[in-house]
Amino acid sequence: MKTRTAFLKTISTTLLCLLLAIGYAQKKETVTIKGKITVEGTNKPPIGIISLIEVGAADYLIKGSQVGQEKDIIGTNRHTFVEKDGSYSFTVQKNATVYLRDFGNRYIPVNLEKINASQEKNFKLKEVKGPEFETYRKNSPLDKLNAKEKKIDIHKKVKVSGNIVDANNKIIDNATIMQSIFFNQDGTPSFTLSDKNGNFEYKVQKGSTIYINSPGLENKEYTVFSDTILKVKLLKENPFKK
Repeated sequence: MKTRTAFLKTISTTLLCLLLAIGYAQKKETVTIKGKITVEGTNKPPIGIISLIEVGAADYLIKGSQVGQEKDIIGTNRHTFVEKDGSYSFTVQKNATVYLRDFGNRYIPVNLEKINASQEKNFKLKEVKGPEFETYRKNSPLDKLNAKEKKIDIHKKVKVSGNIVDANNKIIDNATIMQSIFFNQDGTPSFTLSDKNGNFEYKVQKGSTIYINSPGLENKEYTVFSDTILKVKLLKENPFKK
């Protein structure tokens, strides 16, 4: 009887382990999409930094309880960039949705939904046009944007770290450190936060710009080309400054 009970326990344990292994494998199953992206009406690749984001796949989560929010905030999504010739390759979880966005808002964003098999996917981007876009471009001219983006190396990352204080050298925790050359699924830039000691560490593409801010204080921006340690002092924002 004891032998039979032990045998049944062994069988049950083996089946349970097998089911867990199958479930884990299914959860981790990935597919790869690749292809070429061009601009509609031309055979030319898109201009500027174009990112592909796996919707909901976060590299890390910032818990809402840490920043006074009811929900968790996705800080950085799994992503890749389109090459200068318009080619791309991106491995994602099976049935994932991929969001394609242009850093410079030149093109209309695209969603690739429920990718359930590895495949080649070529598609065209539509240029953003209209009076609202023209107004936006007056404040962000394309020539300046193009020159800025040409300095960014999408294949190399540098580490930015440092400490953030106010005018009285008081520690600023939960300050936002943003890199805006790729976006979260809700269209907001990727970011991290300073910790309770005002410290932060963030990896960004070489040549990209980070923006540091905290409510009621001035914004600061830094363009980084190598590993950099910053000592950031945020002064009180002047409401009359233009």
